[in-house]
Amino acid sequence: MVNGGLILYWFGVGLQKEKFAGLTMSLLMLSFARAEIFHVLAYMAMDLSWHTKLNKGLVQGQFHI
Repeated sequence: MVNGGLILYWFGVGLQKEKFAGLTMSLLMLSFARAEIFHVLAYMAMDLSWHTKLNKGLVQGQFHI
């Protein structure tokens, strides 16, 4: 399964580097089956919520690296 975080990272970097990143992302998403799109979006949402919690924890000093 494609890692949602990886897709978000690639899309964010691509968006900064090339103006056609949005079109590229749309074509990539259309190439997935409908069910796969929902899975990818679900993984993205889970990754986002996890990263948000981790970042808040790091800011508050709850996690020690």
